[in-house]
Amino acid sequence: MKSYFKKLTNTYTEMHQMKITFKTDDPIIIGSAIIKGATIKQSDEHLKKLMKETENKAKDKWNINTLKEEKIFKNYRLLWKKHRMDYNRYRSSGDSLIRRILNNKHLYNVNNVVDAMNILSTQTGYSIGVYDLDKITGDITIRKAKNEQFESIGTKKDITLKNELVVADSTKVLDLGISTSSTEKAKITKSTKNILINVYAVSEDTQNINKALDQTIKLITQFAGGTVTCSEIFKNDVAYMKEKEEKQDLGLTVKKSEDFSEWYTQLIQKAKLADYSSVSGCIVFRPDSYSIWEKMKDYIDKKIKALGHKNVYFPLLIPEKLLTKEAEHIEGFTPEVAWVTHAGENKLPERLAIRPTSETIMYESYSDWIRSHRDLPLLLNQWCNVVRWEFKHAKPFLRTREFLWQEGHTAHATKEDADKEVMTILDVYRDFMENILAIPVLTGKKTESEKFAGALYTTTLEALMPDKKALQMGTSHCLGQNFAKAFDIKFIDEDEKTKYVWQTSWGVTTRMIGALIMMHSDDKGLVLPPKIAQTQIVIVPIIFDKTKKETIDKCREIKESLESEGYTVILDDREEHKAGFKYNEWELRGIPIRIELGPRDIEKKQLVIVRRDTSEKTFAKEENMIPELKKSLEDMQKDLYDKAKKHMNDNIHEAQNMEEFKKNIDNGMILAGWCKSPECEENIKDETGATARLIPFDNKVKGKCVFCGKPAKHIVYFARAY
Repeated sequence: MKSYFKKLTNTYTEMHQMKITFKTDDPIIIGSAIIKGATIKQSDEHLKKLMKETENKAKDKWNINTLKEEKIFKNYRLLWKKHRMDYNRYRSSGDSLIRRILNNKHLYNVNNVVDAMNILSTQTGYSIGVYDLDKITGDITIRKAKNEQFESIGTKKDITLKNELVVADSTKVLDLGISTSSTEKAKITKSTKNILINVYAVSEDTQNINKALDQTIKLITQFAGGTVTCSEIFKNDVAYMKEKEEKQDLGLTVKKSEDFSEWYTQLIQKAKLADYSSVSGCIVFRPDSYSIWEKMKDYIDKKIKALGHKNVYFPLLIPEKLLTKEAEHIEGFTPEVAWVTHAGENKLPERLAIRPTSETIMYESYSDWIRSHRDLPLLLNQWCNVVRWEFKHAKPFLRTREFLWQEGHTAHATKEDADKEVMTILDVYRDFMENILAIPVLTGKKTESEKFAGALYTTTLEALMPDKKALQMGTSHCLGQNFAKAFDIKFIDEDEKTKYVWQTSWGVTTRMIGALIMMHSDDKGLVLPPKIAQTQIVIVPIIFDKTKKETIDKCREIKESLESEGYTVILDDREEHKAGFKYNEWELRGIPIRIELGPRDIEKKQLVIVRRDTSEKTFAKEENMIPELKKSLEDMQKDLYDKAKKHMNDNIHEAQNMEEFKKNIDNGMILAGWCKSPECEENIKDETGATARLIPFDNKVKGKCVFCGKPAKHIVYFARAY
């Protein structure tokens, strides 16, 4: 994992006005957030009920022996041992709280924020600290104590810390260890308004800490209100890199079926698809993933150009006055907008938004370019990057603060023309996803609450991933005349009347790479459909000293023959690695076909063709090589789609009521009636975590609303989603 911290000491990542510095060589990772404007009070009945449920689940899940074997707590114990701290005296908070419950004691009842923190610490096992932000001075440092005084919450007396591991600000120790025992001087009280949250872990994966931080933020803001002003991951990555080198392992160490999130994280790094950057929430696209994006781009670009669209490029920076022109649109994007406020040391006269989407900057020009019906339709598209400063935990390719996409923006004389454009592009996307990516999709309309901000309506393509969560693969929006009226985009029609244009916008993003990885890959690594793979075939020679030259020469001959037929081929003739190592490496990196060739194969005038998805081996005569390879690649493409299609069909369940809904929501998508009430839609989301993914176009209404029982007006697909 790429380092967030380039040096061991005096290094930090900024979180608005907060900095965290590491001055030890421990592999510590901290998920940190600031909530402003919270209200501290006694926990209400709902929170107390949640505390009780957490206690019951902890009793069901844990016993003293399983606590000792849990990886999270083992890592804390090793850290304490390294710093010569007594773990039995100063346990990590998650361990301590679970043991308290196992001893038939209740979780502490302090206030809504502390109680929410204790719930999450018990549920996740992580040590979590909450502090009064206004009582923290300067920056936070993870360091060793220096013969200083520390008053723990509730003790009313100071103890002297000599050389222990501590969390400190510039004037005092905040925590002994990492959230083992917090200071009285920064505790959460009724007067607290602004909160600092720190989720602490050792030798842990970034995704897991992101998830725990996200859960903590949600629970605290649910019961204490407030606004999340920033959220970051701080990582002593010099120590992590050292640890990684000691545990170097080419293959995946977890199974897709057992830990989907960790499997995905390992795969994208070990298959050399992406790397983490020093900018929180942003990733580096490595050559193998960017080549996939280039192939996606080339295919879609040709399709839309054939329909008459042309490519343009508009500025990355958008003046605030433009972004605020369409009220519904800006309201939908305001929390995610990143702003440029200074040029060097000089403050800009107007804030500039870093492009979250391009409607506003493009439509200013459209209002100048469009005058007559002869200027229509205007069919433009741009390939670019966008930035949306989300506070949800990042997941490479699926949710990052910066991502790549194409965004089409068209203007038409009539609504009928705009409607046709929406469906034409939706069909281009569907064809690409199903026939090139081998990912089946459902198509339909979004509900009013799920549509694009500022759109008249939104159409969508939804896929079902192997972990049974839905993923929005792309969208095509009819914007109506909302933006035309906001930006005064008018034309004189053939009847000589002045009219507003009808507009569409549509796009797909690099999240399709994430979908591709999740849908087809396995415990050996990446699996790519042949039509999207940059390299389709790898040739691995079986090398012996006596026949090395003959074998390599024959492999080169085969490579040239395949390339002349239009295939992309790698010849792996490295001598420092054995054939078995090469097989594993290319399986990890997802090359669809492997050709094995040794001296015996040369004698028999044959070669071995191995499919990446099934490991099926075919012995092909040299003269039949091309047709055999063609068949293997075609069969693989079809089989991957059929497998994904079966997965989708097998995991769509109908529900007549909420009991059936809740029974099956963990098992995929739910097809259910809906009365069109936003309240019912929101209640379903609150109770199950599932959102309305789409209303199918062939919407054969039947039955009753799954939530309220009133007559259904739509049949809707619901699912938990990325």
